[in-house]
Amino acid sequence: DSLDGDEGEALDYGYTEINLIAVIEGIANAEQTQSIMSWIDGTRIVDGDDSQGEDIYFFQFAPRLHTKDAAGSSNSVVELKTFGTDIQNGGSSIHVAYYDLIARNKVYGVDNSFERFKKIQKWYEEVKTYGGKDSSFYRAYYTKKQLDTKDKQYTLAGGGTVGAVGVDYEFFEASLLYATLPTLYMGVDCKEYKVLKVEPCLPSELSYLKAYNLMFNGVVYNLKVTDSEVEISGVKNAVADLYINVVLNGEEGKTVKVDGESYNDYVYKNGQYILKVPFGNHTIKVK
Repeated sequence: DSLDGDEGEALDYGYTEINLIAVIEGIANAEQTQSIMSWIDGTRIVDGDDSQGEDIYFFQFAPRLHTKDAAGSSNSVVELKTFGTDIQNGGSSIHVAYYDLIARNKVYGVDNSFERFKKIQKWYEEVKTYGGKDSSFYRAYYTKKQLDTKDKQYTLAGGGTVGAVGVDYEFFEASLLYATLPTLYMGVDCKEYKVLKVEPCLPSELSYLKAYNLMFNGVVYNLKVTDSEVEISGVKNAVADLYINVVLNGEEGKTVKVDGESYNDYVYKNGQYILKVPFGNHTIKVK
């Protein structure tokens, strides 16, 4: 039940974040997944929604948090502003971009998610051209956009103000977006205790990807991946009981090399070479 007049009513304001998480976690079945993704990417129009089609990505970096006006409802503990001018009523927060990219990668594949990633990059590069610095980095952009367009949707939330866009100040969850490149395209995870897994899955337009100052179990490292190579560098104080599990695609019969030397302690399964070595500075290749 909700509050006041909404008690007993089924509420659906088109919450994109919740639906994207349902896709990622496998809660949505195949039919529901297609329905969710086609709605969020704008190819399926939902009658009665206040944001449809391309407008769902009005804020560029991520879809709106939801697509139906909730201002007249009592389902929120705060008083909601006009749709699109309140982060809790048609606005957006940059952390939703992370869930959007993960879901797209799962449903549509790596090239689709990377195409969306590049649109986020384009938005970021546009923000930079407005000259904002430090705590005003985003504010310089959104202040000018609102002055130019007279559109109150270009109002930042955070730092004591209420608005439609959550990207800085108390929106610490924005840092989720930083995890996209290592998670999706470098295939980094650490679900196994004290083991860093690296399984590259590069978009077709990238030949390699490199990230600096990553951290695993308190150890700082750099990581470079291609479709057939994983290179870990910059490790200064490796811990003895840490390992890296490398998974590389390749046809059977190729040579596996670790630091330039042939390496035979691997498993070949389902078109993948799988091996585990102590965590440290290594170059691992399948050729």
